[in-house]
Amino acid sequence: SVLRYFDETPDKILNFKDGDYYTARMKLHPAVEQARDALRASFEAACRVVCNPQSLPAQTKVSYDLGERSFLGQLLDGAKTLMGFATGGLIGSDPDYGTVGSFSSRSNVTTRDLDCGAGVADVEFSISNNMGMSSNSRFSYDASNGRTSLLPDNPLGPTGHFGTVKQSWDWSERVSFPASHNCASTDKKNTIG
Repeated sequence: SVLRYFDETPDKILNFKDGDYYTARMKLHPAVEQARDALRASFEAACRVVCNPQSLPAQTKVSYDLGERSFLGQLLDGAKTLMGFATGGLIGSDPDYGTVGSFSSRSNVTTRDLDCGAGVADVEFSISNNMGMSSNSRFSYDASNGRTSLLPDNPLGPTGHFGTVKQSWDWSERVSFPASHNCASTDKKNTIG
């Protein structure tokens, strides 16, 4: 997707699904791991209150946004990503994370089933990201007016050089958390996660 961003091409939409290489890599992204940890904590807390919650714990946002950091932090993080991409991961960040640019994302994490006694929950992740000039020229974050960018998206047209690449990742997984010993398990499946 980095090449699609730099190149002139009509193919600037990438939809990744469970089982493909880039979805496997996205599952390991630090922002996704943080969201998964937050889910585990909310599941454990909910199961301490009641064994079969009628309303499942609140969704957690997956976000890794350079715009929420200082200018120096943005520069350092961007340099690590570029170095990782250039060296195949020998120096800097995992080069596969270069596929998401700054990873200013929208996400939806939905819990389909929660078994307190087994300590497992079935969760669906849906993440989208637009890698565009606006994101890549962001220089500050102001809580009053949001993100500030130097340039608009698609300066040479939506399919031209630096045109916005739209990416999405969708997968389901089973998340484990400390089981509640006061609850009977209704689960017969293997635990994943």
